[in-house]
Amino acid sequence: MTKKADAALRYNDPANPSFKLDDYPFYLMTRTMGEYYGILEEVLKTAGVDQPRWRALMILGEQNPCRIGDIARGSVIKLSTMTRIIQRMQKEGLVTATPNPDDNRVSEVHLTDMGTEKLAKIKSVASKVFQKAIEGLDEERHKQLLETLRILYNNLRKSPYE
Repeated sequence: MTKKADAALRYNDPANPSFKLDDYPFYLMTRTMGEYYGILEEVLKTAGVDQPRWRALMILGEQNPCRIGDIARGSVIKLSTMTRIIQRMQKEGLVTATPNPDDNRVSEVHLTDMGTEKLAKIKSVASKVFQKAIEGLDEERHKQLLETLRILYNNLRKSPYE
């Protein structure tokens, strides 16, 4: 890392006397996600779902069936809350949940045909929000953004005492 990059990182450290909140990446990420989810919530209403259902459906769209615990972790929603969400989604006909054949304590969630149709609809409306959000980013900047976010995520998963 160059001295200039080192200086910029120290400047963004909250312990630095010159720290500015508007230059703090986690503050900017929080504000960005707040805007994104605010807009997304309005758009999802037109498709008849809320954000927790959207998260569950998006995960099931990539991994079907999927364990409730894995959906909860991927959705960043507590397991007990996700269990209630899945129960509501079952009543709506979007998913079914069955005990895992190897471990009855674990439930596997499956998309129904109705859930697959709902997923296609929400992907379409969510795409509009995504397209607006990435406006002005070329492919290289988008790749850099993803790489940076993955590095931050993986760093935060490690103990600060390692």
